Amino acid sequence: GWMVLDASNFLKSDVIFVGIIIMGITGVIIDAGLRFLERKIIFWKGHV
Repeated sequence: GWMVLDASNFLKSDVIFVGIIIMGITGVIIDAGLRFLERKIIFWKGHV
């Protein structure tokens, strides 16, 4: 986040673009990891 804000002050659009893509990929990876852990830890979820 800081890298994107700093790059926006100097109009470095390439750094802004790459920073946003990296943040998106990081979010997807964290989401997938948490979903995996949820399936392993809370295995009774959805089984009523």
